[in-house]
Amino acid sequence: MTNATSTAPGYPLDDWALEAAINAGNAQWVAQVIAAGVDLSRRTTEPSGRCLHPGTTPLGLAIGNVEIVRMLLDAGAPVNQVAVRWGGTALHMAVVQSIGDGTIELLLKAGADPLLTDAKGRRPIDYLSWAVAKHLSDGDKELVRVATKFAIDTAKANGQKHPKRR
Repeated sequence: MTNATSTAPGYPLDDWALEAAINAGNAQWVAQVIAAGVDLSRRTTEPSGRCLHPGTTPLGLAIGNVEIVRMLLDAGAPVNQVAVRWGGTALHMAVVQSIGDGTIELLLKAGADPLLTDAKGRRPIDYLSWAVAKHLSDGDKELVRVATKFAIDTAKANGQKHPKRR
């Protein structure tokens, strides 16, 4: 969708504006772009923001900003959309980048599938130990709560009573 209206200097109100607004972390701009009816499933064509690979989804770009993630989900962004190159979802990214800020719970409540695998065959929970090690030095008690709940939710989704060890 292209529109002559501009929300920021040099950016027309179109699908590219969504990517720019998310990367800027500007919730007001994101709201304007969403209201214009842009495609919430449009993937990046080049590396963008913190994402090094093309094919990242708007939700993937927004990980790290709970307010924008919530806005995208409320507007109907596909929660289980897969990034083209590495095959992960926003939930994969949230486990690594946003543990403890509420993003994981938000994605799960919106229907994110914890059993989807990326191109390497890894589920979001498979990245959990790496994320825990990354944040453990901060003494983050919230991390332990989120990690435990995520492991239990994944096991339930997989029909298990308790997570299996690999």
